[in-house]
Amino acid sequence: LVLENDGDLMPLAPYELVERVRASINVLGPLPTRCGDVRPSFGSVLVPLFEDDGLRMGELAARSHLAKQTMTTMVRVVEGAGFVERRPDLDDARATRVHLTSRGHLLRPLAAREVARLERRIEERIGDRRAAALRAILAEVVAL
Repeated sequence: LVLENDGDLMPLAPYELVERVRASINVLGPLPTRCGDVRPSFGSVLVPLFEDDGLRMGELAARSHLAKQTMTTMVRVVEGAGFVERRPDLDDARATRVHLTSRGHLLRPLAAREVARLERRIEERIGDRRAAALRAILAEVVAL
């Protein structure tokens, strides 16, 4: 994911993606009553779950590059807002998994639409081949 910023291209952090989704929600009308209280900080929890719902807390923390204790606190806040819920892990009684609620699922298409819009802007600016190369390079950097 990338974002144009003053003519430069930079990775789009989950915080920035959620901020853009929040702006989209505010434009759409009836959605704010169902999910308008999403905060940019929720991206650390929501974005990995958009990619792979039902993660264990440790995996969710690792994907967001946060300490497990920090992720536990974040999940509590996002859960309080009604976007996720914790459920027991059926394979390991000591663990829990974090799942999107129906309210959390409402945000997924908004996030996907925003990412697609940003990717189109990048492709228009630098061309398809360079955009593909940029995605590959960013994937390598994120994997560090």
